[in-house]
Amino acid sequence: MARAKITIMDADGEAAVYLLDAAGMPWRVYDAVGDRADRAHAVPPPDAFATHRHFVSREGVRRVYAFGPKDKRALEPRLLVSQLSAASPARRPG
Repeated sequence: MARAKITIMDADGEAAVYLLDAAGMPWRVYDAVGDRADRAHAVPPPDAFATHRHFVSREGVRRVYAFGPKDKRALEPRLLVSQLSAASPARRPG
């Protein structure tokens, strides 16, 4: 199994962070204030004031990790994999 890695790309003039997990699946990573995709305010990761970290797969699967008071917000492969594993399915608008 391959190791996870992070890629930071420039997408339309904006930095985008991607996590390639150990299974080879790419996830777009962004931090946000809020947990619902329809109401969350996205901010570039890592953000010290973010309350949640969102992971979105190429297939549209959405998972949300809620930061605890002492959680790290760093962009480190092992940390992101751990957060993705602990993330919950995103709540649907409505």
